[in-house]
Parts: sequence; C-alpha cells; structure tokens
Amino acid sequence: MNYLMMGLCGVLGVFARFGISRCTALWVESQGLASYYAVLGTLGINILGSFLLGVVVALDGRSGASGGVLVQTLGVGFLGAFTTFSAFSVEVLGFVRGGQWGLAMGYGAGSVILGVGAAALGYFAWAK
Repeated sequence: MNYLMMGLCGVLGVFARFGISRCTALWVESQGLASYYAVLGTLGINILGSFLLGVVVALDGRSGASGGVLVQTLGVGFLGAFTTFSAFSVEVLGFVRGGQWGLAMGYGAGSVILGVGAAALGYFAWAK
C-alpha cells in the first residue's frame, strides 16, 4: 500500500511542479524577464521543496519511526517528483555554454546554499 501512496504522491508532485512552473513563467514574462523564467521557476521549486523536505524529516523524527510512511509518501513521492535537480543542472550548463560563467556560478552556489538553508529552516522550525 505504501508504494501505491508513494506513486500517487509522485503524480501530485509532478502536477504541482508543472503548475508552479507555468504560473512562474506567466509572472516572469509579464515582468519582462522571459529569458529567465525557467531558472526562477526551478530555483523557487527547489527551495520550497528543500524547506518542505526539512519539515517532513522533522515530523518523521517526532514520530519515532524514522524513514516511515511520511518520508516515503511525501518525501520520496511528492517532493521527489516536485523538485528537479536535473533541470537545475541543465540550466547551469546552459549558462556555461552561453559564456555566462558568473550566472552559472551564482545560480549553482546560490541554489545549493539556499536549498540547504531552506531545508535547515524547515527542519529546525518543526523539530522538537
């Protein structure tokens, strides 16, 4: 049953990522920043996903059943499908290929720092 729930949550994570990406694209285009919509969407999704995974891990730790149903369904299923390391990697590569080394380094380092910071914030806000 846990595998079914994990799969269903994964489907929901994909739809959530797609919806947020589309909304981000529309907003960014309306601001005249159309060339950066994918990067901003991916960055926002990965930071939010990192924060939420920190919360899930903290709540799972409270239950005393580390690696339990909460981590499997929400962590692996929903958030595994919601966040996207592969898109982040290709976007950094796109900056490198375009000779935009500063953007590549800033986006790469910023994503890691903000992602880890968001995960820590989510975890410590809910851990007791």
